[in-house]
Amino acid sequence: TVTGVQTCALPIWLAYASEAAIRLRDLQLGTDRLILDGVGLNQDRTMALNHDATRLAFQLSASVVGLSLVDNARETLLDGSFRPEAWTRDGKWLLLMTHTGFNNKLVLLDVESKQRTTILEHTGWGLHSGRFSPDERWIVFYATTSPTTRRIFVAPFRGATAVPENEWIPVTDGRGLDREPRWSPDGKLIYFLSDRDGFRCVWAQAVDLQARAAKGPPFPVYHAHTARFTLDLGYDTAPNGLTVVPGKMIVTMAESTGNIWLAAFR
Repeated sequence: TVTGVQTCALPIWLAYASEAAIRLRDLQLGTDRLILDGVGLNQDRTMALNHDATRLAFQLSASVVGLSLVDNARETLLDGSFRPEAWTRDGKWLLLMTHTGFNNKLVLLDVESKQRTTILEHTGWGLHSGRFSPDERWIVFYATTSPTTRRIFVAPFRGATAVPENEWIPVTDGRGLDREPRWSPDGKLIYFLSDRDGFRCVWAQAVDLQARAAKGPPFPVYHAHTARFTLDLGYDTAPNGLTVVPGKMIVTMAESTGNIWLAAFR
């Protein structure tokens, strides 16, 4: 299983967890580098790689740790149960999700001062999987609106300032399970995982943020309807690691195989 996929700007680097370790892959050369042997890593192993592939944030025991990929220096960024989601390009801010129960919130951490601010929360919904838009003016995320529905929203990003619900822009209709939203490199599309056709597949929705609305209906990008390969890795969709970079989409899939044996009885 490979989880926690994040990338940065070209050249494209991929941070991933595999075999109880974190590795960094150069997608152009196809070479791998061992970053961490996995001791103490949290089970879901989500992580956030910054834009120039010099720093990685991940969960280690009961803390979020920042690791320099230049000199391997480690720094505890904050204690507690948080899932790192995304860095700003300048490395000043790290977006995190509280990871303590149903009503998860999105929190912004000032990496230098270690001050954190809850910028997106809801009294009845859990908020998950926040990502900055390419121009860093917006954050896309999804909300657990009921036990059987998830809805994707976009909210303006103003640094360490809370954004009230009345400023959130709905991207999907909230009638199904739409999760793990990701921006296209030009910011005009939002890709996401959805179970709307009975299978977990990749869909996309065009957005007009100037008009503060979705643009047209969502459309399928990749269907995974076969018995052998599936995007259904379980209840939590974060391990799918959906990542979008120029010209590529990366996602973890499960593969099932089987054999039929013939036995002779004597």
